[in-house]
Amino acid sequence: MSTADLSSSTTMDLSSYIETKPSILIGDSLYFTLELGNAILKYDLVGQSLSVIDAPGVHDQMGIVMVAEDGGLGFAAIEGNNLHIWSWLAGDGNSVGWTPRRVIQLQSLFPVHNPPIQSELIGFAEGTDTLFLETEVGVFTLEIMSGKTRKVCETDGHYTVLPYMRFCAPVNSMTME
Repeated sequence: MSTADLSSSTTMDLSSYIETKPSILIGDSLYFTLELGNAILKYDLVGQSLSVIDAPGVHDQMGIVMVAEDGGLGFAAIEGNNLHIWSWLAGDGNSVGWTPRRVIQLQSLFPVHNPPIQSELIGFAEGTDTLFLETEVGVFTLEIMSGKTRKVCETDGHYTVLPYMRFCAPVNSMTME
């Protein structure tokens, strides 16, 4: 992991771009998926610093950052017909790194097709254990813990999904006359 402070005199050479996949806020840091899910860009809001974290080892298809079961940084990626989910452990110097948490076989979750359905992760619903996957037969939600899937729309070239759970407008305490 490399770090560069954000200031007018410091630059960070990234040889990749930030994906238009969902980013996440965990604690005091924002996390963004970099080009094709090969790395994660972390922006520490308090320390005002950037760092790059290598993504876990599966890169056949693009992965995305997500909130892990413990509320920390997580990562999900698809290899073949398996969804791999990891958690980032940031403890003392001996325990920093990715830990595999779950492998879900996608083939059994979707309608039977020959050849197998190709899936791409296109989003997650923060605060739940739900991922969004686009397949050639539609866009599905996948509840990670239960393995339940639900078709939410037809396939139409979706690249990303940014769901929101509710919208709360601030209340103006001033009365209008």
